Amino acid sequence: MEAGTARQLAYALERGNDDHSAILVLEEDGRRQGFVWVKMLDDFYGGPPMGKISEIAVTESGKGSGRQLMSAAEEWAKKRGARLMLLNALETNASGRRFYSLQGYEPEYTAYVKRL
Repeated sequence: MEAGTARQLAYALERGNDDHSAILVLEEDGRRQGFVWVKMLDDFYGGPPMGKISEIAVTESGKGSGRQLMSAAEEWAKKRGARLMLLNALETNASGRRFYSLQGYEPEYTAYVKRL
């Protein structure tokens, strides 16, 4: 886990869930199967708020946990007025991008970066 991600997650856990941010945990038979960190964002153009999946992780791939967590995050955001969900995926994360596509997500823009 990246240091910045770990720092942000620690802050979110310390702060606790509210109407702007929540960490949802999936448990099965008393064992944690994964989590998703979902946030609400204001639309830059003044439209309705949108949900953002900031982080998602599962203990085992291919067991349906990721799909369940995505669905829970979408439902959480929808209850708070979101009409759109977004997430970021690195270009090198082929398995993640494939998973997100299977959940109905589509690329919308490309961010360009330059190392200095």
